[in-house]
Amino acid sequence: MAFTVDDFQDLLRLLEARPDWRAELRRLLLPSEILELPTVVRQLADEVRLLADAQRRTEALIHRLIEAQTRAEQRLSAVEERVGRLEEGQARLEERVGRLEEGQIRLEAALARLAEAQARTEERVGRLEEGQARLEEGQARLEEGQAQLGERVARTDEAVARIEVRVTRTEARVADLRGDNLERRYRDHAGGYFGRLLHRARVVGQDELDDLLDEGLAAGAFDREDADDVRLADLVVRGRRPDDAQATYLVVEVSGVVEPADVERAARRAELLGRVRTALAVVAGEEITQEATDLAQARAVWRLSNGRIEPPTAS
Repeated sequence: MAFTVDDFQDLLRLLEARPDWRAELRRLLLPSEILELPTVVRQLADEVRLLADAQRRTEALIHRLIEAQTRAEQRLSAVEERVGRLEEGQARLEERVGRLEEGQIRLEAALARLAEAQARTEERVGRLEEGQARLEEGQARLEEGQAQLGERVARTDEAVARIEVRVTRTEARVADLRGDNLERRYRDHAGGYFGRLLHRARVVGQDELDDLLDEGLAAGAFDREDADDVRLADLVVRGRRPDDAQATYLVVEVSGVVEPADVERAARRAELLGRVRTALAVVAGEEITQEATDLAQARAVWRLSNGRIEPPTAS
């Protein structure tokens, strides 16, 4: 059985109502690398935070080392000044030099630790770059999947458009068939359908209609194009009005669903025939739209629907 637009809409509503289904569908549609992207990004964020912390500690340590070096230089300068002034300060100078050497040792140790921290930082940066590469690769796969999905959606839209065209054509053919069937019904039972308007109503044959139109052409009531327009009427019915026994013609437009265009044709063709004989405009069908009803009342067109005939003005 073909998957329809209604089925697709039902699927969308089910997915909106069932988060667990959406998660399962996401797992089936997306590669595992894409699903792991949030975890990878969190890990990368953690590593970046650790790297930033290490960098701040490194900067603080360097700052302290610089301060210590500055103080050492200041002390060394004081020692040299004292050596120049007092030989007795030699012992104290040597002692201070010893402390300076110890500080130098500690400085070198700190520098070693800094180098180790820097190595660890570089290692983490390397891992971060690898993670970034994986992230970019996953992004590329995601974009490729989105492109493929877009192509599938486009193909689906094209298929739906073709189906809509076929449905429209089918509806048009059905409407034509309904109209033809109604026209035969009104033609075969003209007296029953139009008896309220005309006594002894009967369908006017083509020869009789041609005689009327030739009469109108001879009198200059209309031109040949207008005469051909009247010939295209679905039905022309003749009879006498029950109230005054006046011979009257009905120009009838038949359609399964009566639209404003049907009302316009009936009014125009009845007006043309009315230049030769008394004529009334009628639209007939199974349904009549509200727009057609409003226009029929405005254009003095009778309405026949489901066997019931209505005058142009609401009763």
